[in-house]
Amino acid sequence: MKYLWEKYSKDKHAEIDTWNSKNSDIDKYAMYGETLSKNALWYKNNPDDIISNYKDLIYVVKDDLKLIGFMICNISFINDYYVANMNPIVINPAYLRNGYASSVVEELISNSSMLFTKKIKYIMVMIEKSNISSIGLFEKNGFSIYNEEDNSLSYRLYI
Repeated sequence: MKYLWEKYSKDKHAEIDTWNSKNSDIDKYAMYGETLSKNALWYKNNPDDIISNYKDLIYVVKDDLKLIGFMICNISFINDYYVANMNPIVINPAYLRNGYASSVVEELISNSSMLFTKKIKYIMVMIEKSNISSIGLFEKNGFSIYNEEDNSLSYRLYI
């Protein structure tokens, strides 16, 4: 693999909490004013909540020593198969528009069984309709729309 995928650690990856500012797309489309450490703490403290009662994975993606991005993913078991719901994938603002997002998604797809530790039938992602760059990213990587709501599109990729 091109990237190193590490399990998130608040202490080891503290820099990530500085990525989302009030004016960033990270805050607008992915984190909604919360830091990754706050999200991780919620998952840890709410194991019985409907949102967190699946296998939750928070990966940090590195290239050499640079923090490239992170991903929060919920793995669920539906009708005798596993499904991965990515929410969100975030790229370090310092590396946006340099092809990292696409290569991270490509690597995630090609190594999904190893990263998710399960044989995944499909990967899902929900994107706000106004998030044009993420829509392009996932469509470029083979995801297709399976549900549309007022403000969001749900994409799926069978693997």
